[in-house]
Amino acid sequence: MTIRIYDPAILTAQGALVDFATLQRQFIAAGRPFDDRKRRQLLLRWQTSPGVGLPSEPFKVWRRPAMPLGEPRPIGFTRSDLSALFGINDLIVLQFDEPLASVSITARSSSGGAVVIATLCGPPLFDAINGLEARTLGPGGSVSVTIEAPLITGLMLRGVDSFDPPQGLARAELDKVDNWQLVETVGLPVDEGEWAPLGQRHGVKQGLVGAEMPAKAAAIDRFGRGINPFGWQPVLPGGALAPLWEVPDPGLLVDEAAMELLPMLFKVAGEAPNKQAAQTFTFTIQPPQNPAGAVMPATNPGKAELSPIGLLAMTAGSDPMLAVTLGYGTGYADEDIPPLNFGSFGLFGNSNRSDWDWLITGLWENGLDGRSDRIEFAALVPRPRLGLPAPTPADMRTES
Repeated sequence: MTIRIYDPAILTAQGALVDFATLQRQFIAAGRPFDDRKRRQLLLRWQTSPGVGLPSEPFKVWRRPAMPLGEPRPIGFTRSDLSALFGINDLIVLQFDEPLASVSITARSSSGGAVVIATLCGPPLFDAINGLEARTLGPGGSVSVTIEAPLITGLMLRGVDSFDPPQGLARAELDKVDNWQLVETVGLPVDEGEWAPLGQRHGVKQGLVGAEMPAKAAAIDRFGRGINPFGWQPVLPGGALAPLWEVPDPGLLVDEAAMELLPMLFKVAGEAPNKQAAQTFTFTIQPPQNPAGAVMPATNPGKAELSPIGLLAMTAGSDPMLAVTLGYGTGYADEDIPPLNFGSFGLFGNSNRSDWDWLITGLWENGLDGRSDRIEFAALVPRPRLGLPAPTPADMRTES
């Protein structure tokens, strides 16, 4: 039996719905072509801690209809009034006794007005908010909300006079969530035969269930589904056209990774996973030179110690396109489920959220030390929300 552990310190994931149709309208105004096939797309990204090295095989992506994650139960909490600390009236914080994956609460307002209920992941700071529901109530009104997130440690309430004790599903109980359907296999774009002698299954056929293909072809295929193909905005704030942005060639990205990164990963993959990050390679750093070719004064070239596992983590966490290419991200066309209305509550039909919960799993065949029982780490991405476009860069200038 494989042990499944939900630990965001080991494997963490995020997802967002992206409205490509809205993005494209800005490109139409700038005279760029419109691709009618691109509508709403779900984009997923994940990352593992460098300390656990590589899994034994490609990651698996699963989904289930966004039904309740489980039967909620009362959750212990500590209440704090932090209005004075933040300079905001009627700000209440609830810190839970255990981490949750889902929380439900009914809040009331005697005077009515705006009510905000936000989930926290971490200390009671605004930067820790990872889920939010806002309502406008009449005098004496109430609202009941359920918020899901990979990790919930507390709630922040504003505009609330009273509330029922919160209920929730503990993160430790996520193994009870079932009905997962395998969607895709996602991994490194490498050759299976080359990696098999290491006792690992990297390079096996990957891709959507029922349409698996060789690993390198699968990386190119998911690139077409898993990235934002529009780049920066076509018009600068002053009205001038921005330089043309072109989407990279995914095949060339795979070839580029195969030049240095993937061979280095191959050389460390034979070590126990928890020792792979400590394996480093030495690179010589030549002194910089100016455009005329004159080398800046330096006694000796510099040297750098580089961990390929650390480089992989940095790449997957900072470059969304390379994350998809290297097996740490993917994407799918948004698929709606017909709404269900049960009177007191409904399921699906929320245009601001995916109608699906998503799960990313990675398998370590012999544990993290290379000689223990197999273990599977998992990251939950519950019903991802519609992503908000980043603001257009403005007031850009250089200093002489």
